[in-house]
Amino acid sequence: MKKNFKKSLSVFLAVLMAVSCFSVVGFAAEVDYGAHNDHKDKVVVLEAVAATECTDGKTEGLKCTQCNVVIKEQAVIPAPHNFGEWTTEKTDDCSKGYKKIRSCQNSGCSKNEEEVINKHSWGDDTEIGWSWVGEPANCTNSGNQTRKCSVCNKEETRTVEALGHKWEKQKDGNRPSCKQEGAEATFACKYCKEVDPDRAGNKFDKLPHEDADGDGYCDNGCGGYISYDGEICTCPCHQKTGVLNTIFKIVLFFMRLFKIGQKCGCGADHYPAD
Repeated sequence: MKKNFKKSLSVFLAVLMAVSCFSVVGFAAEVDYGAHNDHKDKVVVLEAVAATECTDGKTEGLKCTQCNVVIKEQAVIPAPHNFGEWTTEKTDDCSKGYKKIRSCQNSGCSKNEEEVINKHSWGDDTEIGWSWVGEPANCTNSGNQTRKCSVCNKEETRTVEALGHKWEKQKDGNRPSCKQEGAEATFACKYCKEVDPDRAGNKFDKLPHEDADGDGYCDNGCGGYISYDGEICTCPCHQKTGVLNTIFKIVLFFMRLFKIGQKCGCGADHYPAD
Protein backbone atom coordinates (compact mmCIF):
# COMPACT_ATOMS: atom_id res chain seq x y z
CA MET A 1 0.00 0.00 0.00
CA LYS A 2 2.76 2.41 0.98
CA LYS A 3 4.80 1.50 -2.12
CA ASN A 4 1.80 2.13 -4.39
CA PHE A 5 1.29 5.53 -2.79
CA LYS A 6 4.92 6.54 -3.37
CA LYS A 7 4.73 5.35 -6.97
CA SER A 8 1.53 7.32 -7.57
CA LEU A 9 3.08 10.45 -6.01
CA SER A 10 6.16 10.14 -8.23
CA VAL A 11 4.01 9.84 -11.34
CA PHE A 12 1.95 12.87 -10.31
CA LEU A 13 5.05 15.03 -9.76
CA ALA A 14 6.52 13.96 -13.10
CA VAL A 15 3.31 14.90 -14.91
CA LEU A 16 3.21 18.22 -13.05
CA MET A 17 6.81 19.07 -14.08
CA ALA A 18 6.07 18.16 -17.69
CA VAL A 19 3.00 20.40 -17.75
CA SER A 20 5.06 23.22 -16.21
CA CYS A 21 7.79 22.89 -18.83
CA PHE A 22 5.20 22.82 -21.59
CA SER A 23 3.63 25.97 -20.20
CA VAL A 24 6.98 27.76 -20.13
CA VAL A 25 7.78 26.70 -23.68
CA GLY A 26 4.33 27.69 -24.79
CA PHE A 27 4.66 31.07 -23.08
CA ALA A 28 8.01 31.68 -24.74
CA ALA A 29 6.43 30.89 -28.09
CA GLU A 30 3.80 33.56 -27.53
CA VAL A 31 6.15 36.46 -28.45
CA ASP A 32 4.32 38.75 -30.87
CA TYR A 33 6.29 39.78 -33.96
CA GLY A 34 3.32 41.51 -35.57
CA ALA A 35 3.32 41.11 -39.35
CA HIS A 36 6.16 38.61 -39.05
CA ASN A 37 4.31 36.06 -36.88
CA ASP A 38 3.77 33.69 -39.83
CA HIS A 39 7.56 33.35 -40.33
CA LYS A 40 8.92 33.71 -36.83
CA ASP A 41 11.74 31.38 -37.66
CA LYS A 42 13.20 34.13 -39.84
CA VAL A 43 13.40 36.61 -36.92
CA VAL A 44 16.92 36.92 -35.51
CA VAL A 45 18.27 38.70 -32.44
CA LEU A 46 20.65 41.59 -33.01
CA GLU A 47 23.06 41.16 -30.14
CA ALA A 48 23.78 43.94 -27.67
CA VAL A 49 27.22 45.54 -27.77
CA ALA A 50 28.77 46.94 -24.58
CA ALA A 51 30.09 50.49 -24.72
CA THR A 52 33.83 50.96 -24.26
CA GLU A 53 35.63 54.10 -23.10
CA CYS A 54 35.49 55.79 -26.52
CA THR A 55 33.16 53.56 -28.56
CA ASP A 56 29.38 53.65 -28.32
CA GLY A 57 27.53 50.43 -27.57
CA LYS A 58 24.10 49.13 -28.58
CA THR A 59 21.17 47.48 -26.86
CA GLU A 60 19.66 44.20 -28.11
CA GLY A 61 17.41 44.38 -31.22
CA LEU A 62 15.31 42.16 -33.53
CA LYS A 63 15.35 41.79 -37.33
CA CYS A 64 13.33 39.80 -39.81
CA THR A 65 15.79 38.36 -42.37
CA GLN A 66 13.02 37.38 -44.78
CA CYS A 67 11.62 40.91 -45.03
CA ASN A 68 14.93 42.63 -44.25
CA VAL A 69 13.06 44.75 -41.67
CA VAL A 70 14.28 45.76 -38.21
CA ILE A 71 11.48 44.94 -35.76
CA LYS A 72 13.17 46.37 -32.67
CA GLU A 73 15.76 49.12 -33.09
CA GLN A 74 19.02 48.94 -31.17
CA ALA A 75 19.40 51.97 -28.91
CA VAL A 76 22.80 53.61 -28.67
CA ILE A 77 24.68 53.30 -25.36
CA PRO A 78 26.92 56.39 -25.27
CA ALA A 79 30.61 55.88 -24.55
CA PRO A 80 31.71 57.72 -21.39
CA HIS A 81 34.88 59.26 -22.91
CA ASN A 82 37.52 61.14 -20.94
CA PHE A 83 36.52 64.75 -21.51
CA GLY A 84 38.77 67.65 -20.54
CA GLU A 85 37.84 71.12 -19.34
CA TRP A 86 35.36 73.30 -21.20
CA THR A 87 36.82 76.04 -23.43
CA THR A 88 34.72 79.06 -24.31
CA GLU A 89 34.54 80.93 -27.60
CA LYS A 90 35.25 84.63 -27.47
CA THR A 91 32.20 86.85 -27.95
CA ASP A 92 31.35 90.51 -27.47
CA ASP A 93 27.76 89.78 -26.40
CA CYS A 94 26.70 86.51 -24.76
CA SER A 95 23.03 87.22 -25.46
CA LYS A 96 23.74 86.53 -29.17
CA GLY A 97 24.92 83.03 -28.31
CA TYR A 98 28.35 81.40 -28.00
CA LYS A 99 29.80 77.90 -27.77
CA LYS A 100 31.49 75.92 -25.04
CA ILE A 101 33.58 72.99 -26.30
CA ARG A 102 35.38 70.10 -24.65
CA SER A 103 37.29 67.19 -26.20
CA CYS A 104 38.08 63.61 -25.23
CA GLN A 105 41.63 63.33 -23.92
CA ASN A 106 42.18 59.68 -24.92
CA SER A 107 44.76 59.04 -27.61
CA GLY A 108 43.26 58.60 -31.08
CA CYS A 109 39.77 59.80 -30.05
CA SER A 110 38.39 62.90 -31.76
CA LYS A 111 35.09 63.09 -29.87
CA ASN A 112 33.98 66.66 -29.04
CA GLU A 113 30.99 67.99 -27.09
CA GLU A 114 29.46 71.41 -27.65
CA GLU A 115 26.99 73.56 -25.73
CA VAL A 116 25.40 76.66 -27.21
CA ILE A 117 24.75 79.32 -24.55
CA ASN A 118 22.81 82.53 -25.08
CA LYS A 119 22.95 84.19 -21.69
CA HIS A 120 25.48 86.11 -19.63
CA SER A 121 27.61 84.55 -16.89
CA TRP A 122 27.22 86.91 -13.97
CA GLY A 123 28.54 84.78 -11.13
CA ASP A 124 27.54 82.01 -8.77
CA ASP A 125 26.28 83.77 -5.64
CA THR A 126 22.63 84.16 -4.72
CA GLU A 127 22.57 87.79 -5.85
CA ILE A 128 23.67 86.68 -9.36
CA GLY A 129 27.00 88.47 -9.31
CA TRP A 130 25.93 91.87 -7.97
CA SER A 131 28.47 93.74 -5.82
CA TRP A 132 28.17 97.08 -4.07
CA VAL A 133 29.80 100.23 -5.41
CA GLY A 134 30.67 102.29 -2.36
CA GLU A 135 28.40 102.08 0.67
CA PRO A 136 25.64 99.44 0.46
CA ALA A 137 22.00 100.41 0.77
CA ASN A 138 20.79 100.69 4.35
CA CYS A 139 17.63 101.64 6.21
CA THR A 140 17.64 105.26 5.12
CA ASN A 141 20.00 105.50 2.11
CA SER A 142 19.97 103.87 -1.33
CA GLY A 143 23.06 102.19 -2.79
CA ASN A 144 24.46 101.24 -6.19
CA GLN A 145 25.45 97.78 -7.44
CA THR A 146 27.34 96.53 -10.50
CA ARG A 147 28.06 93.16 -12.11
CA LYS A 148 30.25 91.98 -14.98
CA CYS A 149 29.86 89.00 -17.31
CA SER A 150 32.87 86.69 -17.04
CA VAL A 151 32.66 85.80 -20.76
CA CYS A 152 31.98 88.99 -22.76
CA ASN A 153 32.80 91.54 -19.99
CA LYS A 154 29.45 93.29 -20.37
CA GLU A 155 28.64 95.38 -17.27
CA GLU A 156 25.31 96.27 -15.69
CA THR A 157 24.50 98.66 -12.85
CA ARG A 158 21.42 99.17 -10.71
CA THR A 159 20.25 101.26 -7.78
CA VAL A 160 18.91 99.55 -4.68
CA GLU A 161 16.43 101.74 -2.84
CA ALA A 162 16.64 102.35 0.91
CA LEU A 163 15.53 99.26 2.77
CA GLY A 164 13.50 101.00 5.48
CA HIS A 165 13.59 100.31 9.21
CA LYS A 166 12.42 97.05 10.74
CA TRP A 167 11.25 97.92 14.24
CA GLU A 168 11.65 95.40 17.06
CA LYS A 169 10.88 95.76 20.75
CA GLN A 170 14.10 96.33 22.71
CA LYS A 171 12.68 96.90 26.19
CA ASP A 172 9.28 96.29 27.74
CA GLY A 173 7.38 99.19 29.22
CA ASN A 174 5.84 99.37 32.71
CA ARG A 175 2.90 101.17 34.25
CA PRO A 176 3.65 103.90 36.80
CA SER A 177 2.78 103.30 40.44
CA CYS A 178 3.37 105.01 43.77
CA LYS A 179 6.60 102.96 44.03
CA GLN A 180 8.18 103.62 40.63
CA GLU A 181 8.03 105.72 37.51
CA GLY A 182 6.37 104.32 34.38
CA ALA A 183 7.76 104.02 30.87
CA GLU A 184 6.58 103.08 27.40
CA ALA A 185 8.15 100.12 25.59
CA THR A 186 11.26 100.97 23.56
CA PHE A 187 11.49 99.97 19.89
CA ALA A 188 14.64 100.05 17.73
CA CYS A 189 15.56 99.02 14.20
CA LYS A 190 16.81 95.43 13.84
CA TYR A 191 19.50 96.52 11.36
CA CYS A 192 20.81 99.99 12.25
CA LYS A 193 19.67 100.03 15.94
CA GLU A 194 18.11 103.48 15.58
CA VAL A 195 15.42 104.05 18.22
CA ASP A 196 11.90 104.70 16.98
CA PRO A 197 11.21 108.33 17.99
CA ASP A 198 7.49 107.55 18.40
CA ARG A 199 8.22 104.63 20.76
CA ALA A 200 11.35 105.69 22.56
CA GLY A 201 10.39 104.65 26.08
CA ASN A 202 8.84 107.93 27.25
CA LYS A 203 8.80 108.26 31.06
CA PHE A 204 5.82 108.85 33.36
CA ASP A 205 5.97 110.33 36.87
CA LYS A 206 5.33 108.20 39.92
CA LEU A 207 1.72 108.23 41.12
CA PRO A 208 0.72 109.69 44.51
CA HIS A 209 -0.73 107.51 47.26
CA GLU A 210 -4.47 107.37 46.66
CA ASP A 211 -7.33 105.55 48.36
CA ALA A 212 -9.84 104.95 45.56
CA ASP A 213 -12.14 102.52 47.40
CA GLY A 214 -12.22 104.31 50.79
CA ASP A 215 -10.67 101.54 52.90
CA GLY A 216 -7.77 103.74 53.98
CA TYR A 217 -5.13 101.85 51.99
CA CYS A 218 -3.26 102.97 48.86
CA ASP A 219 -4.58 101.58 45.56
CA ASN A 220 -1.66 102.77 43.41
CA GLY A 221 0.74 99.94 44.06
CA CYS A 222 2.14 99.85 47.59
CA GLY A 223 -1.06 98.86 49.46
CA GLY A 224 0.07 100.79 52.58
CA TYR A 225 -2.12 102.68 55.05
CA ILE A 226 -2.41 106.40 54.14
CA SER A 227 -1.98 108.64 57.18
CA TYR A 228 -3.49 112.09 57.66
CA ASP A 229 -0.46 113.73 55.97
CA GLY A 230 -0.76 111.59 52.82
CA GLU A 231 2.23 109.43 53.69
CA ILE A 232 2.26 105.70 54.34
CA CYS A 233 2.21 104.62 57.97
CA THR A 234 4.63 101.76 58.63
CA CYS A 235 3.25 100.87 62.06
CA PRO A 236 2.38 97.15 62.42
CA CYS A 237 -1.13 98.15 63.42
CA HIS A 238 -1.87 99.04 59.77
CA GLN A 239 -0.50 95.87 58.23
CA LYS A 240 -3.43 93.99 56.70
CA THR A 241 -1.80 90.62 57.11
CA GLY A 242 1.50 89.07 58.13
CA VAL A 243 3.41 88.12 61.26
CA LEU A 244 3.78 91.71 62.53
CA ASN A 245 0.07 92.26 62.34
CA THR A 246 -0.57 89.07 64.34
CA ILE A 247 1.98 90.07 66.98
CA PHE A 248 0.48 93.55 67.21
CA LYS A 249 -2.96 92.15 67.90
CA ILE A 250 -1.52 90.27 70.90
CA VAL A 251 0.34 93.37 72.08
CA LEU A 252 -2.82 95.47 71.58
CA PHE A 253 -4.61 93.40 74.21
CA PHE A 254 -2.12 94.51 76.86
CA MET A 255 -2.08 98.09 75.55
CA ARG A 256 -5.83 98.34 76.15
CA LEU A 257 -5.52 96.56 79.47
CA PHE A 258 -2.95 99.04 80.77
CA LYS A 259 -4.36 101.97 78.75
CA ILE A 260 -1.10 102.81 76.96
CA GLY A 261 -0.35 103.72 73.32
CA GLN A 262 -3.91 104.65 72.53
CA LYS A 263 -2.91 106.51 69.36
CA CYS A 264 -0.65 105.50 66.48
CA GLY A 265 2.14 107.78 65.35
CA CYS A 266 0.06 108.63 62.27
CA GLY A 267 -2.78 109.95 64.47
CA ALA A 268 -5.11 106.97 64.07
CA ASP A 269 -6.55 105.24 67.18
CA HIS A 270 -5.06 101.91 68.16
CA TYR A 271 -8.21 101.37 70.24
CA PRO A 272 -11.21 103.55 71.16
CA ALA A 273 -10.57 106.14 73.88
CA ASP A 274 -12.73 105.83 77.05
